[in-house]
Amino acid sequence: MLQERYRRPLKPIRAARARTWNVATFVALLAIAFALCATPLLGALEAWTLKGTRTPALLARAVLVRHRNAERMRAYATSLHAGAPLAGVRVLLTGATSGLGLGIAGQLALGGASLVLPYRRPIGLPELRESIAASANDALRLRTRHPGSQPRPPLLADEVDDVLGLPGFDLASFSSIERTADQLARAGVRVSALVDNAGVVSLSGSSEQGFESTFAVNFLGTLYFTLLLKQSGVLPRGPRRNDWV
Repeated sequence: MLQERYRRPLKPIRAARARTWNVATFVALLAIAFALCATPLLGALEAWTLKGTRTPALLARAVLVRHRNAERMRAYATSLHAGAPLAGVRVLLTGATSGLGLGIAGQLALGGASLVLPYRRPIGLPELRESIAASANDALRLRTRHPGSQPRPPLLADEVDDVLGLPGFDLASFSSIERTADQLARAGVRVSALVDNAGVVSLSGSSEQGFESTFAVNFLGTLYFTLLLKQSGVLPRGPRRNDWV
């Protein structure tokens, strides 16, 4: 009688354990099946999203792009420890003297990219190189905190040597935009990528042409500069569809 009384409470526990084991086994088998079929399924899904223009196709495209970009960023972060994955790549980056632009410049310098930097602030190229090196080293210190990361020596300002600085660049001025684009074209500069980072949020003021400052810099000036770079051949025409984001 006593044994039967103590066995009864154990029956629900054993049944729950059995159900948990069955669910875990099913999930594991499902994950294995998905891993075996993931590549052809993703390929078919991507082909459908490229053809579709309706909301479901666009949403699926956004998910695929996010997944692909995350994989690229992981691969890039890993390759940074093995060398310079961006060696030979020239990137034009606006607004690289502070904030997010300076952080992007530091990451590009770590990857070994050549930098073309039009900027508005009146600072010298040596000072800009020191700021880029400091930003890159801040990123290195954060990266070494993650498990599995390999130590890397800090980036020196002298190593940030492949930088073309163009001070006095103002996206609120069409004449400044035209002058900078013409300067790059006359120098025969060709870039592999363009990062339109420079921007402003202003509640007052207007551009040289009389447009509201935020709209002039973030939209009109940025678009005009990009078009001039394409027309002059500084930036290659037409993005590849496979790299659409």
